[in-house]
Amino acid sequence: MSSLKTTLIPTGGAVSLSISASGATTLSRAVSGVSGLGAFTQLYSGPAIQYYLDVGDLLPAPLVATDQYVYQLTDTSGTLTSSPITPACFLNLQIEPLLSILIRLLQAGINNLVPPTGINKAQVIQAMPLGGLQPMPFIVCNLDLKQMSDIPIGQTAEQVDKDGNWTMTGFARYIFRTSILATNSLDRDFYRDAVVGIFLSIIKSVFSPLGLDIRHNYQASSGQVANDTDAKAPGFYYCDVLTTFEGTFNTLITPSYGLMNTITFTGYSETDNVPVISTSVTV
Repeated sequence: MSSLKTTLIPTGGAVSLSISASGATTLSRAVSGVSGLGAFTQLYSGPAIQYYLDVGDLLPAPLVATDQYVYQLTDTSGTLTSSPITPACFLNLQIEPLLSILIRLLQAGINNLVPPTGINKAQVIQAMPLGGLQPMPFIVCNLDLKQMSDIPIGQTAEQVDKDGNWTMTGFARYIFRTSILATNSLDRDFYRDAVVGIFLSIIKSVFSPLGLDIRHNYQASSGQVANDTDAKAPGFYYCDVLTTFEGTFNTLITPSYGLMNTITFTGYSETDNVPVISTSVTV
């Protein structure tokens, strides 16, 4: 028995079709509008297929999110026509403000440090200055790498809540580079240890409750930049602290189609004695 099932793609602009057909198969698409159903455009003709992805085939762009599309399947057993489907969805990415959180906590930790005698006060900035160096010592923090580390079992299985939202969960590795620039090695080494200490202190109190403490580690590399053309005159001392941790990240897919939230039975029809049902739909 032939069948044709249409499904929205989360990005919008595309429709997937699950097909059960026998023998020679033809698949066509038409636009449904206020004036009726338009002419069908043939998308496929050949042996029976089980799946077809329409991303706006034979069109100059993806499917229009405001149009309704109807698909027609013809095989040796007859012709099937799908209900109209609108390829519109919202892909809502839950972006974690981890860099902003880390910089703020690092700024607070450095600002509240009481440097020992001989150690100069440092400031924390987010990006290297382009119009000349800041007064040293200063600290720069940026996200160097975000990398998927593990895929949970069943990640591709639909996890849909009562509102139709589909959440996909994964694990990512974050590597932050915190660079310390100073005019002497004492300042550099002090703030290297301070950055590592601050990072380790917020793992438990901040990242763990957020689900971002699956694994963590750090490493620090120090050096000196000197002038090679002027009797090796010292330039500045630096240290790069790489703090790495793994945590969860989610992708939330929100559909744009209406959801039936109530079904109310109001009685039986007096004419043919069939149930009368009213529904309420939330979009």
